[in-house]
Order: sequence, then C-alpha cells, then structure tokens
Amino acid sequence: MNQKQIAHFLFVMIASTFCWGRVDLKTTKVLSLPTEMSSSLITEEEKNKILPSTIANDASANEVLAKMADNTVSLWWSTTPLRQTSFGKTADAAEKKLNVQADFEDNNKVKHTFNFKVLAMQALARIEYKGWVHATLSYDARAAKTEAEITEKINAKQDLVISESMTTAESKSQVGYRWNW
Repeated sequence: MNQKQIAHFLFVMIASTFCWGRVDLKTTKVLSLPTEMSSSLITEEEKNKILPSTIANDASANEVLAKMADNTVSLWWSTTPLRQTSFGKTADAAEKKLNVQADFEDNNKVKHTFNFKVLAMQALARIEYKGWVHATLSYDARAAKTEAEITEKINAKQDLVISESMTTAESKSQVGYRWNW
C-alpha cells in the first residue's frame, strides 16, 4: 500500500468509530417490492411518435437512429414542463418566426416553393427549394455539418442527385442515381 491508500484506510477506520446506528428488529417492517411493473415505461402512442413513419430503402442505420433521436427530442419538447418557462416560450416563438414558406408561380406556370426551417432546440437549419429542380441546404450545428443536394427527376422512380457534404474534417462531393424500387 502506498501512503495515500494508508491515509485513506486510517481515515475510514477512525471515522467509522464515530458512526453507528441502531436497528430495532421488533419494529422493523418487511420491505416487499412488486414483482411486475404495473405500467409500461413508454405508451404505444409515444412509441408510434418516436419510430419513423417512413424509412427509405437505402437509409442507413445511422439515418434511422438520427430520425428516432430527432422524434424523441420533439416528443420530449412537446411534453416537458420546461416548455412553459420563459426560456421555452422564447424558443417556441423563435422557431415559429424562423419557419417560413413562400410559394409563387412564374409566367411559365412553374410553381416555386421556398421553405426555410430552423429547429432551435435541435440545432438544425434547412432551406428547401422546389421548382425547376429540388434543392436542399441543411446545417446541423451539433455535428458541424453542412449538406447541399440537388435532385432532378428523370422519371417517376428515378432521380439524378448531386450532393456536397462538408464537415471540419472532410468535404465530399457525390453524383448519384437514385432508383425507388
């Protein structure tokens, strides 16, 4: 034993002489614990809100888990008493003001849609454009990751996808062909 361990041992031994307690076994009651939990930890409705409603065929496990985590945070935020505090009310007001959608139609009858969404509690921002092409730009502050994607429909089940993903560690450009089976 080194000196530190010896000092610790002596302290515990000396302190234990001053600490004592008495138990009266005649008046002590038996502690009976339930063998089954009477209620489940999560309800069926909550489980349905957490599990993704649709999963793409080419989705990775990380994408599914990220969606489940996002749904869990959303469910927690919608049910937490923290939401009723001044901080929660400010965050809700900011999210409502930062979610904007604009639609217009040009002279060629092409409908253009811009959707700007900021999820302050989840540190996510997303801009989406639908019109001549389908383009999205998203930023995840927690992961410090920016993603841009342009999708062009080839036909009803096939898309041409050009994407760029940037983090502090890497920058990745991809050209893909997406085919829904």
